[in-house]
Amino acid sequence: MNFKLKAHNALLYQEQQVYSDFLDSFDVYYTDFQSHNIIVHIASSQAPDIIFTAALLKRSQVHQAKKKSFVVVTSKWSINDFPNELVVVPTTLEAEDLIKKRNILFLKELRVEFKNKYAFWSLLLMLVISVFIIYTIQKQASNIIWHSLFYVVLILGVVQNITRSFLGEQKGTLLYYRFLVDAKALIISKILYQYFINFIFLFVLFVLMNFWLPQTIPYLGQYFFTSLLFMMCCSTVFTFNSALSYGAKNSSLVALVLSMPLLIPSLLVSLKAASKSLVLLPHPNFYQDWIILILLLVIQLILSITLFNYIWKE
Repeated sequence: MNFKLKAHNALLYQEQQVYSDFLDSFDVYYTDFQSHNIIVHIASSQAPDIIFTAALLKRSQVHQAKKKSFVVVTSKWSINDFPNELVVVPTTLEAEDLIKKRNILFLKELRVEFKNKYAFWSLLLMLVISVFIIYTIQKQASNIIWHSLFYVVLILGVVQNITRSFLGEQKGTLLYYRFLVDAKALIISKILYQYFINFIFLFVLFVLMNFWLPQTIPYLGQYFFTSLLFMMCCSTVFTFNSALSYGAKNSSLVALVLSMPLLIPSLLVSLKAASKSLVLLPHPNFYQDWIILILLLVIQLILSITLFNYIWKE
């Protein structure tokens, strides 16, 4: 087996080597290119071998677990000769394009969002109108009322953003993604995208609420950080459940109902921590609640990434 390192990619050439010898060589030299994206060239004119393709799939799964790409290039065999889970293309150029597309999937989400200016600005308009209505009705508010209104608008805004996740994708687009990226890359990019959009929403809401409805919260920084953690929990859960409910006729209601059991613990802990910010206490302890929120967030991320892999296969 010959191999060549090219930037972040490792090009492996099977040529006319016996399949078993190629796999043995792969295992021997794997440490030399394990930190690279792997492109395997199969130039053999031998008949397709089920044992060989199964062995390639196993090595592909091991390599992809390290957050690296694994693509097979062959013009001799049909794509149908390989397992569906294995990414196969006919040319090296297409393999390199696939790897580049995986690396910019998150940026693609942002480009689509800002290209569709109507959706983005309509969300901000809804936010401005909501806060202005609150201002016209309640020109002054105690910290408790301010806190209640803030969380109500925040939750409604995050729920509105569900449509920017899987529920907003066409079936053909998801089928295209199925052959383009692995499940982990897709769900992580979707979650990061939701973090970004909802952070903008949270920040603008925080500024507008303080501008039109000034408050006297003594621990304002701690309050904002608590709401940030809660927003991340909401984004994670809603993103995963939007994928889960995609098969239910794109129902946002299904995603919302499925999210409630996972969101209630995060909501209760967040409200508890935020309530401590409303009154001036000698030594308020926010760290215990923040640690719980972070642990809940980690659990939600692990469940989302792990379970989405099984949903993606369907």
